Amino acid sequence: MYHVEQVVKCRVTSSNPASRRINLSLTTTPSRVSSNELVKPGKVVSGVVERVTADAVVIDVTAQGHFKGTISPQHLADHTGHAELMKSALRPGYEFDRLLVLDVEGSNLILSAKHSLATSAQQLPLDVSQVHLNSVLHGYICNIIESGVFIRYLGRLTGFSPRNRATDDRRSSLSEVYQIGQSVRSNVVDVSSETNRITVSLKQSSCSSTDASFIQEYFLVEEKIAKLQSVDSGSSDLRWVEEFNLGSTVKGKVHEIKEFGVVVSFQKYDDVFGFISHYQLGGISVETGSSIRTTVLDVSKIERLVDLSLKPAFVNKSKKQTTNNQAQKVILEIAISLLCCNVHSLSFVCLIKDILKKNNSFLLSY
Repeated sequence: MYHVEQVVKCRVTSSNPASRRINLSLTTTPSRVSSNELVKPGKVVSGVVERVTADAVVIDVTAQGHFKGTISPQHLADHTGHAELMKSALRPGYEFDRLLVLDVEGSNLILSAKHSLATSAQQLPLDVSQVHLNSVLHGYICNIIESGVFIRYLGRLTGFSPRNRATDDRRSSLSEVYQIGQSVRSNVVDVSSETNRITVSLKQSSCSSTDASFIQEYFLVEEKIAKLQSVDSGSSDLRWVEEFNLGSTVKGKVHEIKEFGVVVSFQKYDDVFGFISHYQLGGISVETGSSIRTTVLDVSKIERLVDLSLKPAFVNKSKKQTTNNQAQKVILEIAISLLCCNVHSLSFVCLIKDILKKNNSFLLSY
């Protein structure tokens, strides 16, 4: 059909400047729009995990057309510890509902699952003309050298933070403070459209913001990892968390006494444990096998661990609050019954108002 040096019409389907490669098609009428035209850096897409390799997570992207994408391990979460746990828990078939397209390399999409980047997608610059002085931008560390840190945004757009602007503590080594792939906020201190140079500050003192995406992501990803781990291990789901509300009192049994604290087991859950540090024992001595009543301070869904306290100040307050709530609920039940009987004295109405002000959650339970 074709021979060497034959002149033909062809269509450019994609290009990769880095490798100096152009992909062509001899079908001059496109059967579908190319990935570069449909999905560009800055677009938020969804996708399903096809496979997990040592270097990346391969994604079957849900978009118009059929595209493949990859997520590097550092881009699975904003927090490094969570990114590692997420990679170990991921299995083919898991669906990501929000993935940011960082770049397009040929027919492959470079993706990020970082919550901070996906939520600020519309503010992320792709070109130096979109960068404004004194603006605070989300990005990620792409390189660290002795004289400073490079921050990547969309595509190949990169900013540089010199050493004296990279950290508030100049005594620290940059490689000790930052790592490749780390999520950061950067404050633009200088931008030149002529040289395409962007200078930023990474100092917390200059990047302060009301944005809470880092904190939000921590808890969102923690729950995702916990669910993945539950499915993978065949253990019970996360409904156990509902019985360990912060500040509530729970019964447990002293499972083991260690040098650094006390391990507590729970009769209902054999794969959930509590821990009481020496400080939270409050000077109270316990014995292995003894039953105790403690107050919940914190819950780790991933580790299936509950931080507890035996301090009387916490336990007694929690007991008192529980007793008051129970008493108020009884009074409210009586009040509702009396209302049904058309009892409407002024003192009675004031009592009901006072109860409802103290605990509006009662109305939600009826």
